[in-house]
Amino acid sequence: MTDLDNTSEAPPMFVRNGEEKTLKDFLPQRLRENYNAIRKTNDVMINGDNVDGSIAEIEHLINDAQPKDLNEEIMRTMVQYLYRRDPNEFYKFLIKSKLFHLVLWTESKKMSRHFRLNNIVYIRWNGIKYECYKHSNYDVDTQKKRVFRFNSVKNILPNFEQKMNSDECASYDRA
Repeated sequence: MTDLDNTSEAPPMFVRNGEEKTLKDFLPQRLRENYNAIRKTNDVMINGDNVDGSIAEIEHLINDAQPKDLNEEIMRTMVQYLYRRDPNEFYKFLIKSKLFHLVLWTESKKMSRHFRLNNIVYIRWNGIKYECYKHSNYDVDTQKKRVFRFNSVKNILPNFEQKMNSDECASYDRA
C-alpha cells in the first residue's frame, strides 16, 4: 500500500520545521477570538438588548482584529486581494474551509452582512480604523419583530423536516 492509497486523512497544507500545519495555524489567534466575541455580542444586540454598548464593543473587537505587525499586514493584503477579485467566491471559500474569521479582514459591508447587522450597525472605515454607529434605519420594535419571525421559522423548519421524513409521509402514494 502506497501513501497515495491512504486517503482517509486529508494531507496537511504546509510542513514547517518538520511540523504539519494548516492555514489556520498561520493566522493570529486574536482574529479567531475577536470573531467569536463579536458573534456573542451580536446575539445580544440582534435581540435589541444594550445596542449602544454592543456597538462600542463590536468596534473595539473589529479594530483589535486588524494586523499588528508586517506579517499580519501581508496576510491581510493577500486576503483583501483575493476578496476583491471575486467577493462571492471568496466568501464561499471562507465558509467551506471554515475560515469565517477572515471576514474581519475583508470590508465593512461584508462584515455587516456576515454578522447579520444590516440596518442595525453601520460599519465604516475612516482610513485609519473602523467606526461603528447605530444604523439610521434602526428601530427597536422592528428589530424585535424580525427576531421573532426569524426564531419562529427556525423552530418550524426542524418540525417540518421531521414530518416529511416520517413513515406517514413516506408511505403516502399518489396513485
